[in-house]
Amino acid sequence: MSTGDCDKSLHKGYLGGNGRPRSSRIALKRMGLLSGKEKGDPAGIRAIAGLFALCSAYLTSAGLAMLISPGAISMSVGAPLLFGLELAGPYMFLLVAAIGAVIAWGLFKFSNTARRFAVLTALAGVVMLVPIVSAATIMVEPKMLALGGLGIIVRVVIAWYLWREDVVEQFSQRS
Repeated sequence: MSTGDCDKSLHKGYLGGNGRPRSSRIALKRMGLLSGKEKGDPAGIRAIAGLFALCSAYLTSAGLAMLISPGAISMSVGAPLLFGLELAGPYMFLLVAAIGAVIAWGLFKFSNTARRFAVLTALAGVVMLVPIVSAATIMVEPKMLALGGLGIIVRVVIAWYLWREDVVEQFSQRS
């Protein structure tokens, strides 16, 4: 095989039918250079599922602590995740924790329904954070503005990632 043939076969994996470069991940996949773990189990999905599981564990521990020892911890500990629903008491903590756990489990199992619910949950979180960020802007509270803005960014990134075509394809292949 001459050097020219090697270059042609290498470029064939990188160029699509229209001559434009494909994404590096697709090209590496076609050339067989990705390991099984990288092909089948994206780290982003595991990270998002882990985030849902962590939030769920946090709400579960807070809800159980409130049930076991009423008044030991304030209901406001759930405010960053419950957006006013914490006033409904420890059972709301446990209900939202159960929903988050089901979404996390579904994402780990590559359930398309769980992916859609995760996107809806992230977008609902964005909607609920907008008034907080607006109020922080008007009252000139940089800490609340930064935390609210970070919350919006994280939720938008989650929704964007789970709605990407390659991620949707991963879920449809496993369903």
